[in-house]
Amino acid sequence: MERTKEGRKAVVLSRNPEFQPEFGVRAESIPQALEIARSYGREIWICGGEQVYRETLPIADRLLLTQIDSDVEGDTYFPDWEEFFPHEVSRQESSDQNFNYTFHTFAKHV
Repeated sequence: MERTKEGRKAVVLSRNPEFQPEFGVRAESIPQALEIARSYGREIWICGGEQVYRETLPIADRLLLTQIDSDVEGDTYFPDWEEFFPHEVSRQESSDQNFNYTFHTFAKHV
């Protein structure tokens, strides 16, 4: 398994058995991906698409969420998360030349 340039190991979800990522290993399901990731003995970060987030929010310990102050059109949305992470533990507001945004950290328990 190759490492990314940051030294992180990646597990990529794909149902395509012929897909082999250049920057990690492929898993066919979330349980398989988690099993592989746990074997690395490091903190697991989940980056999804909508369905991956929907399936993993119930098992995650915390949520790092960037809220961008902008209205955009789209057909894919981050799933409802408030019931899983009711406690905001940190907030940092920032901006650049295009957007105002806020970095939030939410937890299940304080």
